[in-house]
Amino acid sequence: MKRALALCTVLAVLGFSAFGIGTFSGSWSFGLSLTGSTISISKNVLTIKYNDLGMTFTGKLDLPNDTFSFGVSGNLGGLFDLSGTMYFDITDAAYKSANFTTSLTFAGLTFALTIDHWNAEYLPDDWGDYCDQTPSVGMMLFTLDVEVAPFAIELIFADCCTGIEFNSILVTLEGLDLCCGIQYDVEWKFTKAGFDHITFTADKLFDLCCGIYFGLKVEFGADYKQVTPLITFDWGAPDCITLGVTLGKTGTTIDKLTIDYLGITCQLSDCSKILFGTSFTATVIEDYEIEIDDTVIIVDILKPNAPSAWGLGYGSFVVVETEEEIYAYWYEEYETIQLSLCGAGCCGGQWTGSLKAYFGNLYLYDWEEDEWVKVPTLFGLSRFAGSVSVPFGPIALDLGMSYNLFTGVNTITIGWTFTF
Repeated sequence: MKRALALCTVLAVLGFSAFGIGTFSGSWSFGLSLTGSTISISKNVLTIKYNDLGMTFTGKLDLPNDTFSFGVSGNLGGLFDLSGTMYFDITDAAYKSANFTTSLTFAGLTFALTIDHWNAEYLPDDWGDYCDQTPSVGMMLFTLDVEVAPFAIELIFADCCTGIEFNSILVTLEGLDLCCGIQYDVEWKFTKAGFDHITFTADKLFDLCCGIYFGLKVEFGADYKQVTPLITFDWGAPDCITLGVTLGKTGTTIDKLTIDYLGITCQLSDCSKILFGTSFTATVIEDYEIEIDDTVIIVDILKPNAPSAWGLGYGSFVVVETEEEIYAYWYEEYETIQLSLCGAGCCGGQWTGSLKAYFGNLYLYDWEEDEWVKVPTLFGLSRFAGSVSVPFGPIALDLGMSYNLFTGVNTITIGWTFTF
């Protein structure tokens, strides 16, 4: 089945190009992952594109994720931009979902219509926001967006196999002038159940000092009012400093300011940089289960509060040496240093590389004391990772390696991307 779909993808695009009008291009990405004595295919993606008359037709076969997609994008008559993609499950030979968007901009006014459809077997996680009961065949969403600064409106209709019905309307106004140079935004939402909320947000009410601004977010719901203090930063170098801050309050008193994470990025050259990132707080994941044969340990573990791009990890693992010697661990990473490098390739193009170090805490379960004990590690290091991609004409070779000091697992990845 997978070979047949790959062959159909190639033949379909070659069939288009046989007319001699358009052009086709594509790429094949393949990767192997070696973990201990286990070898697996981590990436095997074939992409073929056909361009003609301002339109691009794309077929993509992703074997590790058992997905085939066919898409189209471009412009019609210099007026309408459009894009759409259909997705298929190649394991079950089944249609999964599709989306289509068309937009038109005229005299500063933008109209956009998006249509989404899902097979009943592949509904999105938030389907309950649109349907009162599980759709028997599938679900469709129709989203109309209209925008002319500073006004925007989003109107959603849903079809849950019971006919098209109104779902929600969201109206926003941005950059409105209040007074004294203060600007604010307004968000107003109605759903099929009636009025949902109206929100007023002013990010910069006044400057506390040093480019640090105090703001407010005031939200009125059908049966509540919520006031949230805001802290924003304008230091003129948004790519250099990444900062996460949470304000705590008791009643109307702001009594706590928490720095969740801080990242400093230093640009070394046009495409080389180094990142120092630290997470100072974590979210508690309650009742996390660690399974050991027929025994389940329930523990509250920590998930670091930090940008996902940093790649800080958390989780658990079990080491079984004998029936009597079973060790249960959980860990959380809180800091990373990442170096990104680049340079001119020997055959054109540009090579890229990265080196990453992670720091974390490791905890071991003490069966006798029924408690978790922190395990010391060298400098608090938890993981190393590195990767490099080197182009050789139409082929880019990829090599990666990571070593987890907590689990002792070493992973090597080898692959390539062939562009034609």
